[in-house]
Amino acid sequence: MTSAFEATWKMAQKYHTTLRKAAFLLAGKRVADTTVLRGYH
Repeated sequence: MTSAFEATWKMAQKYHTTLRKAAFLLAGKRVADTTVLRGYH
């Protein structure tokens, strides 16, 4: 739980946005990274 918050906090600071928007950005990045890793792209 702590690592998830830290990742979200860093994303919010990096893009100067709210924690909610940062969580969506982080989720999208994880999906995109997994898609590339598995070779779907």
